[in-house]
Amino acid sequence: MQNQIILSTGSCHKYGLYRFFEVAKKVGFKDIELIIDESFDSQEPDYIISLERKFKLKVVAVHSAMEFVENWSDWKTRLKNSTKLAKVIKAKFLIVHSWDHSDLNYTAWLIQNQKKVMNQAKPVTVVFENATKRIDAKTGVSINPSYHFDVMKEFKSINLDTSHIGTAEMDPIEYFEKLKDKIKYIHFSDSDIRENPEKKGNIIDSHLVPGEGKLPLKKFLKKLKETKYSGPISIELWCDTFISLGSKKRISEKLVLSKLIKAKRFIERYLSS
Repeated sequence: MQNQIILSTGSCHKYGLYRFFEVAKKVGFKDIELIIDESFDSQEPDYIISLERKFKLKVVAVHSAMEFVENWSDWKTRLKNSTKLAKVIKAKFLIVHSWDHSDLNYTAWLIQNQKKVMNQAKPVTVVFENATKRIDAKTGVSINPSYHFDVMKEFKSINLDTSHIGTAEMDPIEYFEKLKDKIKYIHFSDSDIRENPEKKGNIIDSHLVPGEGKLPLKKFLKKLKETKYSGPISIELWCDTFISLGSKKRISEKLVLSKLIKAKRFIERYLSS
C-alpha cells in the first residue's frame, strides 16, 4: 500500500505561502494541502498555481475557509468561494468542516445539503471533517456534537482528524473502525489530551508532532495498513507547540524542518513496518 503523504499549510501557519512551499520542498514533500485563511495569498488561485510551477509541488487538497476569514463574511460565501478555488487549481479534495462556530444550524444544513455541495464541487471530492469537542461554559453541554458517531455517520465522505478525536477523549482506532467505509482522507497529528485551563471541560486541540502526545498513533497506522486504507494522510501540525509553553527559545527554520521530517518519517516507518 502506497499512501500519499501530504503537508498542510496549517503546519507552518505563521509562514507566508512562498516560504511554506520552500520548506515543503526542503523536507521532500510533493503534495500540499492549502488551508484558505485570512491571507490574500491563500485566496488567489493564479498565485497558488505560480508557486506550484516554481517549486514543482502540487496542491492536491484545499481546506475550506473557516469563520475567521472575515472578508468572506458568511459560511455560504466561504463554502462557495472555497469550492471555486479548489476547482480552478484542479485540487483532488476539498475539506469542509462539519461545524461552524458562528452558526449552530450549519451542521444540520450541511447534512441535508451534502449531495448538492458534493455535486457542485465535482470533479473535486468533498470530505467532511469531524469536529472538536466544545463545552458551553454556562450549561456544561457540548455545543458542537458533530464529533459523535451519530452525526458523522450521516456524512457520505469523511476526513478523520486525529487531534480532534483527542479533544473528545476517544480512541482513534475505534473511531476509524466504525466509520472506515466513509473515510477518504486523514488529518494526522498527536494530542496530549490536556484540558484548556481557560475553558473548563475543553481539551486543547494541540496538533502535536506524532509521537509527542498520548494518542496510539503507531497502532492507528498499523490499523490503516491492515484495512488497506489507500487515501491520503495529511500532516497538520500546530507550529506553536514545537517548543514548550513559556520557553524563550525561538522557533527557527531548523527546528521547523526537524519537526516536519520527524512527522513524515513517523508515518513512513509505521505504515511500512
